[in-house]
Amino acid sequence: FLGPQVSLLMLKSCLAGFFLFVAESSFVWIFQGFLLAIHLVPESETLLPPWYPRTLVPALAALAIFGFVRAFANLIKSYLAGITHEIFIMQQRMRLFSYALENAGRISSHEVLHVFSERIPQAGMVVNFLSHLILTSTTAGLLLLLGFRLAPIEMSVGLALLALLLLPMRVLNKWIDESGPAIVKESQSASRTLLQGLRHNFFLKIYGLIPQTVDRGHTSLYLYQQHYRRYYFIFSVKNALPAAMGVLIIAFISFLSVRYTQTPGVKLMSFFYIFLRLTQISSEATTTFTHLRLQAFGFRQLFGWYEASIMAEQEKPKSIAPDQSVREELEAGRLRIEASNLGFHYGKVPIFQDVSFVLERGDVLVVQGESGSGKSTLLTLLLGLNSPTSGRLCINSREASEVGSVLSDFIGYVGPEPYLLPGTVRENLLYGHPNAQVSEVEIWLALEKAQLAGVIRGLPQGLEESLHELTQLSTGQKQRLAIARALLRRPKLLLLDEASANLDQATERSLLESLRPLFPDLVTVIVSHKETFNEIATRQVFLGPGQKGA
Repeated sequence: FLGPQVSLLMLKSCLAGFFLFVAESSFVWIFQGFLLAIHLVPESETLLPPWYPRTLVPALAALAIFGFVRAFANLIKSYLAGITHEIFIMQQRMRLFSYALENAGRISSHEVLHVFSERIPQAGMVVNFLSHLILTSTTAGLLLLLGFRLAPIEMSVGLALLALLLLPMRVLNKWIDESGPAIVKESQSASRTLLQGLRHNFFLKIYGLIPQTVDRGHTSLYLYQQHYRRYYFIFSVKNALPAAMGVLIIAFISFLSVRYTQTPGVKLMSFFYIFLRLTQISSEATTTFTHLRLQAFGFRQLFGWYEASIMAEQEKPKSIAPDQSVREELEAGRLRIEASNLGFHYGKVPIFQDVSFVLERGDVLVVQGESGSGKSTLLTLLLGLNSPTSGRLCINSREASEVGSVLSDFIGYVGPEPYLLPGTVRENLLYGHPNAQVSEVEIWLALEKAQLAGVIRGLPQGLEESLHELTQLSTGQKQRLAIARALLRRPKLLLLDEASANLDQATERSLLESLRPLFPDLVTVIVSHKETFNEIATRQVFLGPGQKGA
């Protein structure tokens, strides 16, 4: 789930924790050397090895080097946590791109966008905190061992007193765990309300529901803020407790050392530094762990998506690479589609059954039926995107699922909604084109056939005119642009899926007449609830009650 790059960075965080410990622990001896060099302590009370320099200049140099090394260790700590966070987010978004687009019919677009924009960054913060936690825990564990080496009694007492914080910390952690799902819930509710309000804005305005929708969104945002306010209060209390407890522990250990254990002053000062750094780093680790617990709910949600994507990949039938002969046949214009007793079920619900037809070059199949009767499903079977639950669908005597990857280069498709990109007219026409080089003559010929050449010539920049969300083209013109893109591919199989739904009757009739000369060289499949195309049909399939195929 994390991926090899993130896992390696986690290991580097552990090594960086060791490096930070070396930097922190070296201060014990550097500080003693500094005190000795400025004559504040006698040499007999220090723990310095014989080789350590006793003069002022080397001691100051060592102190300066310590400052730079410690700063570098902290730089590495911040860098590793940040880069681990970014790499994880990139990997998860790349994975979501693949999974969402390949399984678009099974999942909610709102949920996909929510995971992409919120859950993945939230899970990325968990990975950031985890990297930070690994580093600080490594440093804290080694400082703990050094503290026992320097002053075992004082360290034992300090840890015993710190243990008193466990119970209140446990209660605070429980409250934080409750905040995480509540924050996610209200965040999802607010974004869902906004998205639905934008999508159905005209409906809401007609019924005067804008104020109620705004109020519902405001309520979710207010609750979201309240849950975060509660979290930050708990977090602040949890963050302040170790610091306050640390001061009391230092005071108690000082009393204990002076009155009972008679620990030498330099040794006690060295222990205090180690213990203070230990408590500071532990407090830092506790803070990190607190943030991690808050974001863990989103991380678990993302992991659920990961498991779902793995299961989807395992359930997906293994694709078989078609041999070169399939491409050669299609390039030569040989295309035969044969459906025999074709049926499809969603689970146990039958969509259609016993559909049979044979299509060859020059045939026009018109598929009709009520909404939900399986017209689009039939197209997915034809393209090899789904496998039939009964019967067979063959393309040039091979199963459709085996040749789908090659067939895509020879298909022209126009759906009910025109798919336009942010870009120029030319870029939209050439989007998805299997050939790198397309001449101007071919482009204008396709536009002529789609009854759009005059409109494009009338644009200020012509083919280089940029299209945007509120484009200059009407809905019908956008659809004709999509038709031109399909024709520009010089397809062997033309699929028109409710392609004339947004065209008026006169334009639809004109378009039909412009396409009529192309039909003898193609296999054409038309999905339409209109009867305009029935006059050109050589084959017809009716899905739904009393279905029949011919």
